[in-house]
Amino acid sequence: MEIRLRAVLIPAKDLERESSFWEKLGLKLLSREDGYVRFEAPPGVVLALWKAENGDGSEVELKFLVDDIEEAYKELSSKGVEFLGPIRVEEDGFKWAVFKDPGGRRYTLMEFPETGEP
Repeated sequence: MEIRLRAVLIPAKDLERESSFWEKLGLKLLSREDGYVRFEAPPGVVLALWKAENGDGSEVELKFLVDDIEEAYKELSSKGVEFLGPIRVEEDGFKWAVFKDPGGRRYTLMEFPETGEP
């Protein structure tokens, strides 16, 4: 099983100001939509900001990509990783499951459908 960091999601209280910060660092802008901005960080990793409506905007979410989520889920579970429910499958074939670390932070394990990334 190979697990790769795929995305870092950051809530932003002031989306324009915070987007500007990441542009100053030289990250390549991938897309800008209403309330959501995506940058390419290192090749293959997406840094995304979204308009935070609630909370203090400090919670960062990491998303990890695997080729076979069923295999990874089984292997990680056998090692004591706690998943917060079963693997979920979207209509387009995208699969994901949420797990947490010993400190209670949540992360997402995901597999894209064979047709490519969303």
